[in-house]
This record gives sequence, C-alpha cells and structure tokens, in this order.
Amino acid sequence: VLDRGQSTIVVVIPPDFSKQILAGRKTNIQLLIDGTFSSKALIISNYATAVVNEYSKQLMELNLAGRELVLDTPVKVVPRVWYNPPMSSVNYIVPGLFAVLLMAFPPILTALSIVREKERGTIEQIYVSPIRPFVFILGKIIPYGAIAFGEMLLILATGTLWFGIPFEGSVFLLIAISLIYVLCTVSIGLFVSTITKTQLAAVLLSLIIALMPSFLFSGFLFPITSMPYMLQLYTYVFPARYFNDISRDIFLKGAGIEYLWSNILLLIIYTIVLFYITSLRFKKKIA
Repeated sequence: VLDRGQSTIVVVIPPDFSKQILAGRKTNIQLLIDGTFSSKALIISNYATAVVNEYSKQLMELNLAGRELVLDTPVKVVPRVWYNPPMSSVNYIVPGLFAVLLMAFPPILTALSIVREKERGTIEQIYVSPIRPFVFILGKIIPYGAIAFGEMLLILATGTLWFGIPFEGSVFLLIAISLIYVLCTVSIGLFVSTITKTQLAAVLLSLIIALMPSFLFSGFLFPITSMPYMLQLYTYVFPARYFNDISRDIFLKGAGIEYLWSNILLLIIYTIVLFYITSLRFKKKIA
C-alpha cells in the first residue's frame, strides 16, 4: 500500500502484542511512514506517536487501579521512514522539478512557432501546400521535443550528480516516460498557437494553462491530498500531476511499471487527444 501510494502510514502490531501487555511486559509498535513529503510525514508521525502514547497512558492508569501492568511506557513507538529516510525536502523537490520545468519552457517555445509564422505571413505557404495538417504539426513537435528532452536529461544529471538525490528506480523507464511527457508539453504549446494570433497572447495563455497549474495543481509544492476535494478533482485536468507522481515514485520508491501504468496510460491518452485536437484546429486556408 505504501508503494502504490494508497497509504502514508502503516501501523505494524506484533502478533503477541496482547499477550505481552497482559503479562505486564513492555512491547513495541512499529510505524512505517512514507517520507516522500517530509513535512507531511513529520506531522503524521507525531499524530500516530501521540495516539500510541495516549494508549500507554491509559494502560498506566489501569496499573494504578490495581492491574498488574508495567508503569513505565508499556507501549513504545518505533518509527521507520521509507523512501526519504532523512526527510530532506530537496529529495522530493528536485524530482518534482521535472514536471514543472518541462511544463514551463517547451509549451512557450512551441506556442510561438506557429504564431510567429502567422504574424510574418509565412504560414500562407503552408496553407497552399499539399502538406497535411498532422504532418505539419508533427514537424513542429519533433525539434522542440528534442530540445525539451535534452533539458530533461540535464535536469536528471544535475539532480543526481550535483544535489545527490537518491535514484532508486530505472533510468530507462524514466527516460521513456519523459519522452511521452515531452510530447505532451510541446503539444500544449502548439494547441495554444492554433487559437492565438499574437506572440504576446500565446505566451500569456501558455503561462496560464501550463506553467501556473504545474506549480499549484501537480503536487509539486504541497500534497494534493491536502487540497479541498473540488481542487483535487481539478488537478486531473493537468498532465503535470501524472508525471510528478511518476517522477517521484521512480526516484524515491524505485517503482516499476506495475505501479505506474495507470498514470502512464492517462499521459498517453492526454497526448494523443491533444495532438488530434491541434491537428483539427489547424486549417489549411489563406487567412
């Protein structure tokens, strides 16, 4: 459940717990905590420890009432933090930068590509040519996608070599999924370029629908589970949410495709739908 992200904490109670308590002996309870978000893990650990300590207090009160139980802390908490043992914030911030930075620059660059041709009038040569719309869009995606992919490799090298972020998963899996995400981000920029007429409008719209949501609704700054329920549903609209989970799970948890397949599938569907809509909006006609 921790690997799948279905729980943030697991309480491990030993099988002889009741026997030890009734015998008047001390016993331990282990807390397994998902330390991906260090601040959240610390709060959860403190809450769980407080609950166990309250239980120990109740046992000691029974002892004072005449029961044969130990007086000094009958139940001891033994916490163990997984994925981010030092609970360092940099260990979850840097993997999250993949989703944010790849959603920041590629859409802006690609959004300007078609709009610049509209302003200069060179787009008319494409309108009167026999080239099909999806071929033209694909030709725009490939070069900017290559630039964004190079940016992703640079971030990966910086995070692991400079910041020393532990990398527990498969590099090849992360690179393969990153390629899908890169195609998605540049497709967003091309979609923006098909619905705007000026470069300024293209940049501003790219910032609104790409950069700002990647900061606020991807889980980069704070856990999505801490948001109001309606905002949690709203986060599903943005692909940065899916890739942010994928990146952190591969980096910190060493998760494989068996745990990531749902987010990968949603990312692929998002990219295909966006590419198809962009191709439909590109009209081959003289403006």
